[in-house]
Amino acid sequence: MANTSESAKNNIQKIVAGAVGFFIIIFLYANEFSWYANTFDRNKMILIGLLLGLLAGVAIGYKFQQENQEIIEKFQLYIGAMVIGAILMPLLFSLTNRLLSFRGAQEESVEFVKNEAFNESRFGRIPQENPDGYYAFVVRKGSIIRLTTKAPIYQEAQKGDKVLLPVKKGIWGFEIAYPHLLHE
Repeated sequence: MANTSESAKNNIQKIVAGAVGFFIIIFLYANEFSWYANTFDRNKMILIGLLLGLLAGVAIGYKFQQENQEIIEKFQLYIGAMVIGAILMPLLFSLTNRLLSFRGAQEESVEFVKNEAFNESRFGRIPQENPDGYYAFVVRKGSIIRLTTKAPIYQEAQKGDKVLLPVKKGIWGFEIAYPHLLHE
């Protein structure tokens, strides 16, 4: 009887740990989305993270497979490890790119295009006095880049003006704009 009680307690602890881990991942992803928005080549970074996650999942599946497992159990183990890897690795790849880089932000000259306020709503754009954020469009290396900020930047700039944009190169080589460092 005591063994059953211990087993139930152990299962509850695993469930609680899993739920806490799940909410931590959601919190980290929600925080990282604002950094994704200002990362140059973010689609490439996410794709590389997905591929690395899938490869890590295959390696973990191989490591934890057992000789006496049936083929369906091995398949489930591989698929589960690959899905978890594909979910976690883009987040870890972005976090490590940003947080493990000890280079300072360098100011880069870009051409200002325009500022635009936006409102976030699942029902589309709604008229509102206080916008939820701002987009600043600039030309960088021949491409128009959309920066996302909480407060407006480059308020005094006119279309075509040269403005400075703080950019930091991450440890994996992906550059991140830091428009929140601008003080106007």
